[in-house]
Amino acid sequence: MPQYQRRSSPLGPRSPTSPKREMASPDHKIRRFSGTHASDGWDSRPLTGAVDPTVSASDLMRQGGRFEYKKDFDKRGVLYWLGTDGLTSTYSNPSASGKVAVSPSSIGGGTSHGFIEHSRRDSFCGTSAHSASQSVKIELPTAMVVDHYTVRSDKSTGSKLRNWYLEGAKEGSGWVILSRHCDDTALASTPASTATWETNPDGLACSQFRLVQTGCNSSGSLDLTCAGLEFYGTVEPK
Repeated sequence: MPQYQRRSSPLGPRSPTSPKREMASPDHKIRRFSGTHASDGWDSRPLTGAVDPTVSASDLMRQGGRFEYKKDFDKRGVLYWLGTDGLTSTYSNPSASGKVAVSPSSIGGGTSHGFIEHSRRDSFCGTSAHSASQSVKIELPTAMVVDHYTVRSDKSTGSKLRNWYLEGAKEGSGWVILSRHCDDTALASTPASTATWETNPDGLACSQFRLVQTGCNSSGSLDLTCAGLEFYGTVEPK
């Protein structure tokens, strides 16, 4: 596959310490990194080319590939790719088909599959509000270096994520915080609002990811609502 350097962002240089936030529309917001493992800058190593749509999941693990973010839920992320068998079939939720494991700490609305649904659904999806530290874990079939991730809220106008971590781990290893969010208002108080964040500047390859709510949502309650999730980045060749 062709080699290329990371393209420059239309929002300006990607820096984990940049305080600037730019918005494309009320329901589309991209945020800078706010993590605990910040390095001096983004990894500038050459990356593999865009993923070949004919590549199988096993081939992807062997030869690697690049899932480059363009816009929210743009059919370029790894979860959509898995849900379409490498862009060769009609989309089917990869959790429902067993390609991805989704494990919420509890279910307060919807199903576990709904947390990573690609298409917008007019439904409620989230954990219960009975205890703190609600979470949802996503396990991929291979490790990848995630550099962007996108979240969609559910159909309600409240209960938007405001305080949480994105954590990553490899099988058998401990969790590492990839990005930390405190009073983050990127998800608008409208149904099915979306937002995307740059994350993981140290380039940690993980096969498991976890959203962990660390405080109240926009409604002041403890339920973690999420009706869509996507990861972008690089699967490095083995």
